[in-house]
Amino acid sequence: MLTLFRNKKQGYIGWLILYLFILKVALFFKTPTVISHSSDGLLYTSCVQSITSFSKNNQVAYTLIILCMQLLLALLVNSIVLQYKLLKQASNITAAIFLLITSLLPCFNYLSAPFIVCILLLLIVRLICDIGNTTKPLQVLFWVGILLGLSLFIYSYAILFIVLVFISILQFRAFVLREYVLVIVGTILPLVYYISGIYLSSGTHLIPYLVHFSLKLPSLFNSVLYNITLLLIGILTLMGLVLSQVQSVQMNIQARKIWGLLFVYFVIALLLFLCTYGEGVYSLWLLPASFFISCLLYNLPTKWGNSLAWLLLLLALFNMWY
Repeated sequence: MLTLFRNKKQGYIGWLILYLFILKVALFFKTPTVISHSSDGLLYTSCVQSITSFSKNNQVAYTLIILCMQLLLALLVNSIVLQYKLLKQASNITAAIFLLITSLLPCFNYLSAPFIVCILLLLIVRLICDIGNTTKPLQVLFWVGILLGLSLFIYSYAILFIVLVFISILQFRAFVLREYVLVIVGTILPLVYYISGIYLSSGTHLIPYLVHFSLKLPSLFNSVLYNITLLLIGILTLMGLVLSQVQSVQMNIQARKIWGLLFVYFVIALLLFLCTYGEGVYSLWLLPASFFISCLLYNLPTKWGNSLAWLLLLLALFNMWY
């Protein structure tokens, strides 16, 4: 199975679409679902009713949008691995592993605020990876702040990822205070624009935008099989994390920094388990996990890697249909 994606080949997107369809075909036979939660941001909350109505009246179109979003995420993940040489040799395996891992749990089978935020966070990671090579770092950092501010509008707990941004800037650049100020300005700019629009149009009082954090035990699935799958993903992720850190010593400096960035991303996503609950939050954790698991499967002997990939494929199909 992984042989089709192990090497960098032209036309792999066609195979990737076929692979996605095999994994997700069950969605066309299920009732579409839109998830809302108290931690959702202002933008997502205001649109959730319209999205729910659209999903009920246009089930096929809604499912195709979900699949297109997953394909976009897979291509973004794969482009980061290829451009910055995070594996020993150029390979498209990360895109396939991302689709496979995100099919094991239901959090990518419906629209939710964390699912949408995954796209914005991945774009932020992509911009930060380029910050060391650009001649206009202030412009890049401003757009990083804008994307982070939009993320807060969709999912309020995304504010935790400002820590990821600041640590990443320290990794890639020397400390310059104005760069951090620019990120903060870009982050609050969408909120200021939104509140100003409401105040000028209706004259209402300013809406408080507070994120309430509370520590709690991580939420689990109601299904025993899903919890076993979650444990399996966790074990594979930890193995891939250790392997990526060991191999990064032999890579160039930028690749090592990016693996470190993904590690910080993974830790912050895990911390969200202590701040919120709901199945949708797992999508934020599966995104960096797919990088580490692809590193693990790529470096395993071909026979073992293919066998594990087939096992995960069968488990994903079983979870999707039953």
